Amino acid sequence: MTNLLFPVYEKYIAVCQMLTAWQWSMVLMICLCSSISFLTAATGWGGVGRRWQVAIIRVPAYLIAMVSGLILLAALVWTIAAFAVTFICADDLKRISMEWFKVLKYYKIQLSAGIAVGLAAGIVVWFLCRFYLQPRISKRLGVGVTERDSLTDARTIDEKMPQPLKYDPRKFFTSTRKKQLMFLGVDERRKSVTLSRDVWRKTHVQVVGPTGTGKGVMACSCLAQSVSYGDGVYVFDPKNDEFAPSVLREACSRVGKSFHLLDLRRGQPAQLDILKNISKEDLNSLFIAGFALGEKGTDADYYRKNDRAAARHLSTMADHGPISLTKLAEQAGAVLPEDLVEKCEGFRRSIEEIAELQSVQAPAGSSSVQLDGPIKNGGCLYIIGSMDDEAVVVLQKMILLRIVQIVSARPRDGQQRHITVFADEIRYLMSKKLGDVLGSVRDKGCNLILAHQSLDDLKTGDVPSPAVVIDNTGLRWLYRSTTEEMAQWVAGQTGKIVVNKSSQKIEKNAAGGQVGRNETHVSQIERAKIDTNMVQHLPDGVAVVVGAGPARLAFSSPIPVEEKLDSSQLVESAKNSVNQPSSINGESQKSGEDCSFSCFWDEEEGE
Repeated sequence: MTNLLFPVYEKYIAVCQMLTAWQWSMVLMICLCSSISFLTAATGWGGVGRRWQVAIIRVPAYLIAMVSGLILLAALVWTIAAFAVTFICADDLKRISMEWFKVLKYYKIQLSAGIAVGLAAGIVVWFLCRFYLQPRISKRLGVGVTERDSLTDARTIDEKMPQPLKYDPRKFFTSTRKKQLMFLGVDERRKSVTLSRDVWRKTHVQVVGPTGTGKGVMACSCLAQSVSYGDGVYVFDPKNDEFAPSVLREACSRVGKSFHLLDLRRGQPAQLDILKNISKEDLNSLFIAGFALGEKGTDADYYRKNDRAAARHLSTMADHGPISLTKLAEQAGAVLPEDLVEKCEGFRRSIEEIAELQSVQAPAGSSSVQLDGPIKNGGCLYIIGSMDDEAVVVLQKMILLRIVQIVSARPRDGQQRHITVFADEIRYLMSKKLGDVLGSVRDKGCNLILAHQSLDDLKTGDVPSPAVVIDNTGLRWLYRSTTEEMAQWVAGQTGKIVVNKSSQKIEKNAAGGQVGRNETHVSQIERAKIDTNMVQHLPDGVAVVVGAGPARLAFSSPIPVEEKLDSSQLVESAKNSVNQPSSINGESQKSGEDCSFSCFWDEEEGE
């Protein structure tokens, strides 16, 4: 037994003699420092950056830390083993004890110095990595840190703000789908920002920011997922977005759902019968919402009473067979009482203006665009409107309210298809009636995504206050604000944090010279978690998200499409669509009500 185990001690002594005590001290110091440093780099990175960037940093760091740790562990185990073997196998314990005492005495100073320096160097590298190198690398990779323990400075805030992070949202869809989540974007550490489907279905969304910051990008990401879940999607686009129709058409095509485009602008052919199967009560509501006939608390309310009376009389035509806007305009003089004909001249002229638009006057019985198509079968109806044609603006409001009416009239049997409506540039769609239904339509299986540029956009028409919208939007995606008022409102949504504020006290004599030493005082004050400096300097594509957990910064990125389509080529005339099978603008619709999400995106799953 002794002959078998005692060579462990001899080999140990032979290895020790290969280097001097100071050289072994250096080896120990380097291994200890490397183990701490690279373990810090690997575990403290937090997943920022793209996955390949994270892998380039993490994998080598883990390997070096592992090798260094194994060397230290091997040295410790071998030392303990050699010590134990010599005591177990030696015949003369007193002599062996003296030999080990001499070894430890010879090495103790050097080894102690190596351990101490290694630990100190590791701690220094830890601080440098966490507070100096990592923030700068994160900045380079498009990620930043916004929660600092001091006040921000507008002169240096640009250097500390994150840069847009480019990614393909589809890589996150599959993993969130499995968990019944809606993917909204990624935060500063590239972690998914999500909302459960149950919460999403009951939550209106507010997307705010100047033109070009990414409102449509975020909305299209959510709408593409809604289509894949089998939801019905409506998009109101008053400015004719360049990419959104292509993104949503491709999303519908991947899951075999219909995509139809409705162009409301002048000169477009008849595509939709807006008054199909409408009741007189709903028609009256369309008139009041579209022409802003509600009470506003002004002297003009007296004349609006006549207009509302005319709207009620004209709405009765819905009880006498199919009607159209042209028919309403032509027969208004005959239907209205004689005492109202002259008093409601303005209302009659408004009817005549929208009757000039042929896009929503498809012949009765034609297989034109069906307004309730997404409600029955899913898919998307994309509606192009206008921001400067008043007749089209009125028509947009009426169609939006008509969709809400159809959704609200569905039976509550628990099998309702969820509907999501995206209203871009909401100022051209807002009405008092829409503000009234925001609080009730959520319970009827419908939520709205409302996009606008500022709070002033919510003060249009007969809407009494922006609070009508703000109080009913549980999720807010807020991009850069260019005005102080708007920036303060956004910052106020993020909550408060405690930061350090330092001040100096300097005593001076009559000649202005300093007397005594400077006194520095540090106190704690509250500021917004994401303050106005940050909000006013957010890059495009970076937003403050409120309502999906703690307020934080998040990144949106566009869904890439293979082909950008000309929206004018997707408009189908109703007279050319009679008796044609349902299609995705020329492509045969796949069978099946709901398609597996696995066929939606053939992409790699995200983190």
